[in-house]
Amino acid sequence: MVVCQLTIVIVSWIANALWPEFGMTSLLSHKGIRWMVGEMPDMLASEVMLWLLTAGMAWGVLHEVFRRRNGDDLLGGYAERIAFHVTIAVTIILTCLILFLIFGPDTILLSATGTYRDSSLSKGAVPMALLMTAVIMSTYGLFSGRIASLQALYYAMCSGIRDVVPLLLIYLFVSSCYFSLMYVLP
Repeated sequence: MVVCQLTIVIVSWIANALWPEFGMTSLLSHKGIRWMVGEMPDMLASEVMLWLLTAGMAWGVLHEVFRRRNGDDLLGGYAERIAFHVTIAVTIILTCLILFLIFGPDTILLSATGTYRDSSLSKGAVPMALLMTAVIMSTYGLFSGRIASLQALYYAMCSGIRDVVPLLLIYLFVSSCYFSLMYVLP
């Protein structure tokens, strides 16, 4: 991907110098450099990056909660049964809250035209689902003792994000090449 990005930069510069009638924008021009410094970060900080970060947080919590420990059976002890019941209650409360925000009177998550297209819900459904998963699994983990404290929960989320970092790097390289190519082409 680094080679691809360098190729886009060099080819856009050569094509702009040799064939200006094509209208290709060089990334080495004043306009191209301003675009790379000013606009590219906004494009890279997209929904996909948020999805990857929230997926990492949810993954870290799920991994910590369902990690097998010596002699542990899921729902084997009293604390785990209590945790299961509390988790069901939290899941029902969160689901009812989301359903109220979606289908209730004066639905807040609809767009200005009253549809789901281009609404807050359509833009935030994936992060909201991932954060709900993290909250639900955190509830289970904390009440069952599989996650010992809020500090352990924090570290579990951080370890999940650490697991997602390779995907973040791939996303950054691929999207950087894509947005550069879209900028360069007429």
